[in-house]
Amino acid sequence: MATAKAALKAAKQAIDAHQYDQAIHNAKTALTKDPRSYHAYVFLGLANNKLGEQSKAVTAYDKATSIKGDDILAWQGLIAVYDTSNPPKVAEYQDAALRLAQIYELRNERAKCQQIIDKFLLFAKSGGSDGLYRRALEVILPSSPIYNYLEGLIPHPSLTWIKIAGLLEKEETGKINKQIGERRTRLGAKLGQVTSEVKREVYQASPLEGVYEEIINWTLDDVIRHQYEEQLLLRAYDTLIVLPTAGKRAKRDKVLKLAQDLVILKREVSLAWHIVFEWKDAESILSYDVSTWNEFIELFPGEGLALVFKGFLASDVSPFSSINPKASESAGDPNVDEAPSEENSAIESDPLVLMTDGLRDVSRSTLAHRLVAEYYLHTDEYEAATETARIATKLAKDESSLTGLNFVETLDAIGLLLGTALIYYQTPKNHVEAQDLFGAVLKRTPTSATALLGSGLILQQQGKYEQAAHYLKTATTRDPSDVKIRAEYAWCSGLGGSYEIALQELQDCLPMLQLHSSKSRELKSVILYRIGMCIWELKQDRKQRKDRKGPYSYFLDSLKANLNYAPAYTMLGVWYSDYANDEKRARKCFQKAFEISTAETESAHRLAESFADSGEWDLVEAVARRVKDSGRAKPLPGSNKKGLSWPFAALGVVEINRQDYPGSIASFQASLRIAPESYHSWVGLGESYLNTGRFIAATRAFQQAEEIDSAQKSGIEEGWFARYMLANVKRELGEFEDSINQYRLLLETKPTEFGILIAFAQTLVESGWNNIELGFFGRAVDNAIEAIDVLNGTQAVREDAFNLWKTFGDACALFTWLSTESSRIPLESIHRFLSRGEAFLTEDLLSEFDSIDHTTIASLNSGGDTDISRPYQALRAAVLGHKGAISVSVNDSHAQAVAWYNLGWIEHRAHTFTTQSRQDKSSVKYLKASMRCFKHAIELEAGNSEFWNSLGLVTTQMNPKVAQHSFVRSLFLNDKSARIWTNLGTLYLLDNDTQLANEAFTRAQSSDPDYAPAWLGQGILAQLIGDPVEAQMLFTHAYEISTPSTLICRQQYAVSTFDSLLTSSHQPQASLLSPVFSLRQLQTLDPENIPLKHLLALFLERTGAHTEASTLLESVCATLEQDYEQSESPITMALFAQAKSDLARSQLNIHDYTSALDNALTALSLFSDSSTSTKPRLSSNLTAGLALTFQNPPSPSSALPHFQAALSSLPSTSPLHPSITALFSQTLWAASSHNLAQETLLSSAELHPSHLQTTLMLGAIAHLNTDTETLAAVKDDLQSFRADHALPREQASQIRALLRVIAPSDQDRTSELCAAVMLDPGEMEAWRALADGVDEEEGGYVADMARETAGRKVPPRGGVGAEGLASALEGSGRVRDLQVARFVAPWRGRDGD
Repeated sequence: MATAKAALKAAKQAIDAHQYDQAIHNAKTALTKDPRSYHAYVFLGLANNKLGEQSKAVTAYDKATSIKGDDILAWQGLIAVYDTSNPPKVAEYQDAALRLAQIYELRNERAKCQQIIDKFLLFAKSGGSDGLYRRALEVILPSSPIYNYLEGLIPHPSLTWIKIAGLLEKEETGKINKQIGERRTRLGAKLGQVTSEVKREVYQASPLEGVYEEIINWTLDDVIRHQYEEQLLLRAYDTLIVLPTAGKRAKRDKVLKLAQDLVILKREVSLAWHIVFEWKDAESILSYDVSTWNEFIELFPGEGLALVFKGFLASDVSPFSSINPKASESAGDPNVDEAPSEENSAIESDPLVLMTDGLRDVSRSTLAHRLVAEYYLHTDEYEAATETARIATKLAKDESSLTGLNFVETLDAIGLLLGTALIYYQTPKNHVEAQDLFGAVLKRTPTSATALLGSGLILQQQGKYEQAAHYLKTATTRDPSDVKIRAEYAWCSGLGGSYEIALQELQDCLPMLQLHSSKSRELKSVILYRIGMCIWELKQDRKQRKDRKGPYSYFLDSLKANLNYAPAYTMLGVWYSDYANDEKRARKCFQKAFEISTAETESAHRLAESFADSGEWDLVEAVARRVKDSGRAKPLPGSNKKGLSWPFAALGVVEINRQDYPGSIASFQASLRIAPESYHSWVGLGESYLNTGRFIAATRAFQQAEEIDSAQKSGIEEGWFARYMLANVKRELGEFEDSINQYRLLLETKPTEFGILIAFAQTLVESGWNNIELGFFGRAVDNAIEAIDVLNGTQAVREDAFNLWKTFGDACALFTWLSTESSRIPLESIHRFLSRGEAFLTEDLLSEFDSIDHTTIASLNSGGDTDISRPYQALRAAVLGHKGAISVSVNDSHAQAVAWYNLGWIEHRAHTFTTQSRQDKSSVKYLKASMRCFKHAIELEAGNSEFWNSLGLVTTQMNPKVAQHSFVRSLFLNDKSARIWTNLGTLYLLDNDTQLANEAFTRAQSSDPDYAPAWLGQGILAQLIGDPVEAQMLFTHAYEISTPSTLICRQQYAVSTFDSLLTSSHQPQASLLSPVFSLRQLQTLDPENIPLKHLLALFLERTGAHTEASTLLESVCATLEQDYEQSESPITMALFAQAKSDLARSQLNIHDYTSALDNALTALSLFSDSSTSTKPRLSSNLTAGLALTFQNPPSPSSALPHFQAALSSLPSTSPLHPSITALFSQTLWAASSHNLAQETLLSSAELHPSHLQTTLMLGAIAHLNTDTETLAAVKDDLQSFRADHALPREQASQIRALLRVIAPSDQDRTSELCAAVMLDPGEMEAWRALADGVDEEEGGYVADMARETAGRKVPPRGGVGAEGLASALEGSGRVRDLQVARFVAPWRGRDGD
């Protein structure tokens, strides 16, 4: 023991000397001697603390307190350690301080006890977090073991609880914000959902509500108590909002209890009052305590809900007394001013103002919206009632979701309000929704009178009177004293046909009415009107209905009871219109009825008809659109009432008049959905489709209208318009035959209908132009003749119509394009038309230019009979027709502008026609007249691009500057026109500005790639810059996309094709068919065009049509000879010589050798060495030589000079020289100059060794002369020729034939035949020759191969013709093949002859 004490003493001395390591050593030595030495642990803890070893110090002090817990040294040491700890250890400090304070309490050292607690709280506040400080404050709460000892020296518990509450609020706010910030960044997180989750977690774990309750319990300050009572309610309510549904009940009960307590105490806590009001599930407004409302109004006079209460209590709809209890109590107080305040005056004057102002402040209040909806429904503001009730329903459901309350009664009551409003708002659009609402209420409350009445009214409006009567009867049983229900039940019986029963019931209802309110007076008005309607239906006789003491008097009495009852006005309007013949009063009644209610569709219909009859289309639209927007036009699904189609049809007609065709289509479609059998709606729909260019749809619409008309058996007298419009559609579609036939059928029953007649004539003219474009010129003449006849008949109906004269002019103009049919021009019919309308031609418009006036009419009937003069007379008639159109359109500026435009083009046509036909030497006068016409048109309508374009065209030659200005102006008005760009490009082309021309043509092609003249202009440009290949491609493309009436495209295509033909060594005949066809059409349109006729003959010559070519060339020669006799022009003589040369060549091809010789000699006599090219003379010499050679008798000697002349005109290097030399050698051989012929050929062979014909002739001569050496050389040359796969088929056949002939033996001949097959296995003739050259046994297979090869080489895969195929078939010897051969080429004999 002495040793332990010594160690303790040494330790104490070491500590005093600040030798803490030695002190620790001594303390540990003491502990080895006495492990339970209290002071050793104290010294050890103190020394470690001084050395900074706080954990070791705490361990030592803990062991000391465990040995002697009531001693203060160890606890003081612990506190000293915790005072300097880092981080602060508040919790441990709190335990140590509380234990030390308890020791001081035992020692009754109160000051030291308070000091240690104060020191600890100061440490916790400054060194710890808010949470630790909050827990530290618990040591001075009543729950603390030292509270009773220190009471009076420490703060009051309420103050401590307030501090704790503040700390908790701050802590929770920080935690909520932090968690929300972290979680909202998660994928798919929503801010509202995250906020609710975080608050739920925090609130559920929070003790704050308990703290608020402790403050309320301990505080002595009423203000603080009231403050924290409100805070407690708010916190409990916030917690309720975020709790899951399963956990809401207990919290909801607590919130409600808190709110009710505050309301009982009349505390000014708005939330409490709102909770009490909003959470009440009330079936009726009477379920609420009106005294509570008044108390709320007194406490919160300016709050929104208070204003709503004030307005509602002051209105007629309130079931409570509008006198404020407080006001009644103060009524006897002499100190209270009896004069009403301005506020009370406002309430009494307009409660709605208060209610709407208050509703804006409490937009989340279900009760406020319910009260306002009640008021709106009472005042028949059904739209506002509907919107407000919908909001109330949503708010109630939202409140139910937040609080967990069901609000069954409240939702039913609001549903009844909404359903009742929907009965009348946009009826019958909302009937389905209303019926669902009433049905839902009746499932829970089958005896609900309001739901029964609402269901009955809906069924009644839907025409389901039996079902409606069932509901209304049940409602009557539920409440027999309700006059409205009884009246509705009675009226339902009347609508069902029992008017007598309904009349009696309605009359019984009148005495039951108590006219104490406006609603009662309105109900009386309804009952009186319905009594009148019952009498109206019971008395069908006109005299009884007309009696002013009958239904009329009840309708008047109804309006006396309520001046705003619309149905009474409607029936009065019907009475005035149908029985009093007072349309003015009737119209006023209908207007008044429709102004009051859109449900009066009968008034609306009659008003619309009246406005339409007077042409007031704006008013028609207003009426029809209002009915449409009301929702009454379309029937509801399941309703027995038919919809109203007339509002949509009326809107369609209005929109057609405004040219709003998409809108009219939609309107007529809506009309037809309601009334599919409406004839007029189908016609209107078809007309709308027609005007929008949807011709197929228009056709179907008119066909449907026609079928409806036929089904209704109304006949064409009623349905002709649909057939007429259908014919118009066919015309727009280009189906002219169907359209013409339809017009003819219509004219059988409507022969004097001007619209049909003029449309028929216009269709005939359009069909004529279409036939010209398609090349059906005979049909075009037929159309024009019939059009003239129809116009003569139309003139008897009306002769001052613009379209009549225009169509006549167009019909006459057709004949100017059909010169080949000039003999069929009906000049007498034309003269008859103009004679009748001569009164419109007396102004002699532009006669100073074109010399055509009313005096021209007389010359038409006696006009010449030549093919040229008759079209010219028709052209002059066309000019007169368009002048007549100008005369009859003086009152219509647009029509007159178009008439001048049309006259301008016909004058231009006169210019081109007379220029081509040489009918009038001064054709420029028509061009001047045309220019003047277009200027007139521009003066009348300067914004028309076509007018400027036309002026540019006619001034192109006369004044290029004006033309350029006109084209530019036209493009300014319409820069998308390919035609205008092409015209401008042509102008630049004429001015040799290739760059601008190219840009203009390119713009035209981009604007319309299918516009042929644009590509034609580009081709001419390519030709000018020296690119014939590109030009030919462009001309071909222009021809392919052009119409037959585009003459310039066809002409240029044919010319360019012929030019390319002259430069090509080989041209398939199939490629010549298109230019031949094109030139034939051009000849038909312009038969007097000599160059085109000559060109056609040259094409026909190359296609093998030599007879037709000869005929055309004879005509060309005759015309040119006639022209030369008149003009003696050297150019004409040269053309005549060329034509004679071509004619001689064609006659040679048809074996007319005598004529060929004569014409060739004539051509040679006309050719001049200095002025004529080599080719014509060469052709004439060759033709003359061949004609002399082949004539009967032949004269080859006479032909030799012509061949010699041909050879002398060509250089020896010419590619034609060896061919003519071969021909010359053949003629020498025929003239018996065999040696000279052979020498000539040998000389030619030296100059042209690759000329096959020369080699063949040398081989033939060598074979005849048995010249084996020459034959061997020829054979080698032929074998080399044979290896050329590009060798023409005819030349290859000649080589095979000569090799077969010169073969020395049969075996060699067979070898040659086999070699021919091997070299060209696809050649039918090689197989055929081999079949003929082998024996019968082997020839069968070879003949089959010849047949198969021929079958593969027929067009378009090869060039084997009908005769070649027939020859190959005959070679097989089979009966079937012989029959096929006879079918393929019936003109052949068995042996091919």
